[in-house]
Amino acid sequence: MKHILIKHKPEDSSKEDWEKTWNNMQYGLSSLHKALEELKSSTNKVKSDDFSIPNHYALLAFEAGKRQAYQEVIDMLPEGSKKS
Repeated sequence: MKHILIKHKPEDSSKEDWEKTWNNMQYGLSSLHKALEELKSSTNKVKSDDFSIPNHYALLAFEAGKRQAYQEVIDMLPEGSKKS
């Protein structure tokens, strides 16, 4: 489990209880995982028109940043939610 999730656990929960609760949410979070993967893959569509603008490198960097942000959220999900 990512450290940031532990840092923001409910105050009335122990670290072990929070990890157990988070990992038990796998079934419900599988839809979120699929949605994030779809959003991430939708940013991989570089078109030839993208290079017709003068700041195309900024556009590519922006899209790469979005993919990385999606991946960071995906990495926080419990392992069982990542099964397709």
